Amino acid sequence: MKQTNPVPIAKIYPDYYASGELYRCGEDFFLVHNPHFTDLCGKTMQVDKIAYLIVTHGFIQAQIDGKSVRINAGSSVITLSKQYIMVEQSSDDLECMLYFFTQKVVDSFMVRPTFALFREIQENPVVKLTDFSRQALMDVFQLMKTTLSHPDADQMLPICISLMNIAFRLAAPASMSQLDINSQSKNRDEKLTRLFLYELEANYREHREVAFYADLLCVTPKYLSTCVKSVTGYPANQWINRYVIRDAAQMLVSGNMPVKTVAAELKFGDQLLFGKYFKRQTGMSPTQYKYKKVSEL
Repeated sequence: MKQTNPVPIAKIYPDYYASGELYRCGEDFFLVHNPHFTDLCGKTMQVDKIAYLIVTHGFIQAQIDGKSVRINAGSSVITLSKQYIMVEQSSDDLECMLYFFTQKVVDSFMVRPTFALFREIQENPVVKLTDFSRQALMDVFQLMKTTLSHPDADQMLPICISLMNIAFRLAAPASMSQLDINSQSKNRDEKLTRLFLYELEANYREHREVAFYADLLCVTPKYLSTCVKSVTGYPANQWINRYVIRDAAQMLVSGNMPVKTVAAELKFGDQLLFGKYFKRQTGMSPTQYKYKKVSEL
């Protein structure tokens, strides 16, 4: 079989990872062997794909949406699309395997990925692997590298999806494996909630009204909020607020932006309006929040 040389990850994601062997399958699936994070410590990143990192040696200390996590050897971590990631420290002897893949890939190997599953990932992103899982994941990784070294690597997505299904199930903790991720039933509320979250991700900086999303989805605001709450545990307006405050918090702390600039970036009419909104959601003014978080670093 003809081998293709891996492309340095910096050529694809120059702002994310300094180096590492990259193997890819179109734009839906990327595999990186031993990326280096040293030069990125303290920098906040927002990746537009789901990331699945397996650490085999050394450790990484990081923040995911402001929550501090440590990924030691023999552990894995999953981050969802658009979450904010900041690497605080990585050991000199770090060895790891990193996957990037789109929601299309997830939808292909999970018949019905539930919001309960994604909530579990958000709340408990780091998984301690068993010896069996760790060895099996390394075997899957090697097979994936071989597959993506094929001259027609862009045609290998079905194989990559099958291997990712195996990898995920090997790494998933018991709490995830008990979730109904392969149910054939089609829940209308969940479909509507997913559409709402897709639209929210695209529009939350411009539109913070439930009515806007309800109009897009041809339902009433009350019905949309009821459906979203039944599926996720939070009504639609809380999801909108979470997206806006998440961005605002990152800009204030990591981006070191003036409050006026943050207000403009998030499309508020003026700094005062933004300040009232931020305090209503967090209990602190933007300036108080910024100084508190910076002092904790």
